[in-house]
Amino acid sequence: NVPDDNVPDDNVPDDNVPDDNVSDDNVPDKSKLPQNAEIRSNTNGNEVTLIDKSTNETVGYAVMDEGGIVDLAIYRKDLKTTLRGRQVFEALIDEFRMNGRIVKGIRGNWSGKSDNLFGTQEGNKGINTIFEENPSLSAEEAATKTWTGRRAGSEGFKNAQVIESTPSIKESNPNLGRPFTNMEVLFYYRQV
Repeated sequence: NVPDDNVPDDNVPDDNVPDDNVSDDNVPDKSKLPQNAEIRSNTNGNEVTLIDKSTNETVGYAVMDEGGIVDLAIYRKDLKTTLRGRQVFEALIDEFRMNGRIVKGIRGNWSGKSDNLFGTQEGNKGINTIFEENPSLSAEEAATKTWTGRRAGSEGFKNAQVIESTPSIKESNPNLGRPFTNMEVLFYYRQV
């Protein structure tokens, strides 16, 4: 589920998501879109849906807020699609860039049985498992090791800030309160 656009972005200082860290060299080539995929955008260009043309299934959805932060959802469980999650992620982000929009960050909203909280059968570890295996990590470091964190990192968003979590993270010990059942994380560029 993608949250509403009205979530405030003031949790991350503007100097952490500078426009000058996004180069024109990162504008993607349309040929990266898988052959069996179709992108649909709304008229404003701030919402993007990815359809698997061979199965007619919606496999991804992304929305960009006015601050350039993208929320996305990938739907693959129980679908017949052959598109990989990574392909869906990259195609959704690339669509914004191809339309001249500057992506300043990626927001993860994880709840319920989210793979990013609890992991997958394919061996992708959720933040709860990452914490159990690496208790000295901060919540932000652990978030970058999740599936979404690694995908965001491959797009240049190598830094994370946990905006909110249930249970809450104590600053003195980020490992208190496991297992997490909800978490909002922002992945962003760091100003050099």
